[in-house]
Amino acid sequence: MGSLVIKLNGEIQSSNFHEWKNELIEQIDSTQLDLLTDHDFANAELNVKTFKIAEKTLKSAKQVAIKQASDIQELFEAIDQVTEQTRQARLTLERQIKKRKAELKEGIALEGVNTMLKELSQQSDDFNLTDNSFFLDKDMFLSRISGTRGVSGARKAVELLCLQLKDEVYKKAMRIRENSIILDTISIEYSSLFQDRSYLIALESHDLNKEIDHRIDTHVTNQKLINHKIMVKSLHPLGGSGSDNVPIKGEPSLDNLAIMGIIETESIITALVNSSKDEKIIRALMTCLRLLKDESKRLNGE
Repeated sequence: MGSLVIKLNGEIQSSNFHEWKNELIEQIDSTQLDLLTDHDFANAELNVKTFKIAEKTLKSAKQVAIKQASDIQELFEAIDQVTEQTRQARLTLERQIKKRKAELKEGIALEGVNTMLKELSQQSDDFNLTDNSFFLDKDMFLSRISGTRGVSGARKAVELLCLQLKDEVYKKAMRIRENSIILDTISIEYSSLFQDRSYLIALESHDLNKEIDHRIDTHVTNQKLINHKIMVKSLHPLGGSGSDNVPIKGEPSLDNLAIMGIIETESIITALVNSSKDEKIIRALMTCLRLLKDESKRLNGE
């Protein structure tokens, strides 16, 4: 656009305002609002700067004209009208730039999410038992796009982030594969202790091994206590008067007695069987012997 010239001396002496105005309006009318490429955005931002300069030029010309003459109402109205038209064109273009940038960023971020969604779908069933929402966080992609220049810059940022995330997926997949092998080799005898596979499979390998050892050790200890209580109840069946079950003064409580080993316990029960003449007691003792033998086989893996 050329320079705007207005000279007044009580009346308008010379002005190229109409030509200048027509050139400006023609540029406003030719403004492209459908922004797709980096070139479109560059032209739009250049037009915004041009319209700002035009607004300032018109306002400055008006002030000059006011000082030169008083009878220029028509010129003032025309200047105001063009100024407002220019302002509206600038605001519309600025809004469109902002809107299209946001839409394009959103679309490029979703492209990244879809890329990772496809990558996750190719992983194992065990992998997809775990929480993988981190890899699909759209805000993470938008954050990576922030500050990039143009559409091509945003796409490059997302492509780089996808490469980094795919590497993390690979590392996680290897860890989960190792964990699945560990879990699948656990004896079927203890399989009921590990029903929360989705939790266990996501642990670090050393943490998984610690958890497995802890659960099995706790189970074995509890099972020994249960078997001991069963044996004690078999040796002291309920019956007789209420006073029969009251412990003798000075006699230690059964709950406080130390647990014997299986071999020692078997020898004592065998001696009791040989010395007893009560058929019910003998049958109860034989039941205890069978339970002890079954437990001994289980512990020895037979």
